[in-house]
Amino acid sequence: MKTKKQKDIFLDTEGDNWFLRNRQALEANDAKTDPLLNEILKISPPP
Repeated sequence: MKTKKQKDIFLDTEGDNWFLRNRQALEANDAKTDPLLNEILKISPPP
């Protein structure tokens, strides 16, 4: 049996855990009023 390295364990779980920890803040963010996102969309609008 191969033992996982700490780095691999972190990479396997941290992305999902970050979203779980920050879900409320992400849901509260209104993309329509985000000035940076609006500038990016002016340069490269979605297809």
